[in-house]
Amino acid sequence: MFKFIKKLFRKTQNQTVVAIQEATPEPETKQKPSLQALPILYRNGLVEKMKQDHQSLLHIYTQLITAAEQKNAVETKQQIKTFHNQLSEHLSEEYKDLYVFLEYFSMHYQPDLKDSIRDFKSEMQDISRTVMGIIHRHEYETLETDESFSSVLSDFGMLGDALVDRINREESDLYEIYDSVGKNYIIPEN
Repeated sequence: MFKFIKKLFRKTQNQTVVAIQEATPEPETKQKPSLQALPILYRNGLVEKMKQDHQSLLHIYTQLITAAEQKNAVETKQQIKTFHNQLSEHLSEEYKDLYVFLEYFSMHYQPDLKDSIRDFKSEMQDISRTVMGIIHRHEYETLETDESFSSVLSDFGMLGDALVDRINREESDLYEIYDSVGKNYIIPEN
């Protein structure tokens, strides 16, 4: 028995592979497939980290808009670069730790979630391409004229509402799914 438990729990750096635990056992007449440790990692605390990233990105975004409104070329460029770097890191982490886990889980254990997860992921990829296109357009642009600052304000202003909407839906829907799935896992004590 101890070998079985030992196989269920493997620790990696800052992450824990955990086994799915049935909340309430079904009657013995119904057989469930045996559930084993997921090969995809569930990260305890990931949702909180993603929410902190969102707050940081919104703060940088606000600083970027303020700098562009003040026609401060150096600060605007710095904030575009910072926003680009932090957004890239956030999207990478979200993709590899959140979406991969949720897709795997939904395909193998909860197929009714599969379409919702794929829709979120597809939308995220579309938004990412659009945002990165705007960032790349302005990251190396010379900001010297009123028109160039107006272009930055117009493009990033358009993104603001879309980003806030996306963040709200991620935090209220997608992250809730991730956390609720996580509650179905046994997380070993340290």
